Amino acid sequence: MKKTRLLEIIQEEIDTAINEIPDFGGKFDSQVADKHGEEDTLQSATDEIVDETLKDMGVTKADLKKDADKAKEVLKVIRKKIVGKNQDPRVKDALEKQEDFDDSGNLLQANQTNNAILKALGLKEPGKRGRKASEKKDEPTTSKSEPKTKAREKDDEEKEAEAAVGTDSTAKSLGAKAEKMAQVQKFTDKMKDEGVVGDDNKILDAKKYKEEFAKFKAKLK
Repeated sequence: MKKTRLLEIIQEEIDTAINEIPDFGGKFDSQVADKHGEEDTLQSATDEIVDETLKDMGVTKADLKKDADKAKEVLKVIRKKIVGKNQDPRVKDALEKQEDFDDSGNLLQANQTNNAILKALGLKEPGKRGRKASEKKDEPTTSKSEPKTKAREKDDEEKEAEAAVGTDSTAKSLGAKAEKMAQVQKFTDKMKDEGVVGDDNKILDAKKYKEEFAKFKAKLK
């Protein structure tokens, strides 16, 4: 098996884990709804938290589409309730119910959570992607006599919120993908060092590889 193909297989398994386990309104949420009721799903918990937060902060979804700074603020507050240390009991309960149908764990991914919140806020349409990198964005012209000021570095929530109100998120996506592939490569090198995978990228110990990959997948961020 060629090295590139091995990396592709690992990447496919990682993408599946990130996109499906656990999920907001997906396969496992549907199973929870069938068994316990729609109100016990992760998507319902998220929608309720979003509505309550908007009411408490005195803003509407329409307001957020016009105010990127307010969108960032709201996103941070909701994220803390869904993935923070003081996770909302409704979220915990929904994740536990999803584990009845799959025991791969209930660790929510950062991008996955941000996307779910943005969709619930009406700032991102399901399945909608950012603009292509080839699309040029008009840059403001500045006078030669006016020095450019360096903007402070933005955190993940700010970048996600700005993407939702029109900022191109392509660069961020490419960076995240490159980081993920670097982790995959590191894992592959580790398997070679331990004799689980050969220099020709053939898996020599399938059982050991499966166990180690499961651990790697659980820790992947």
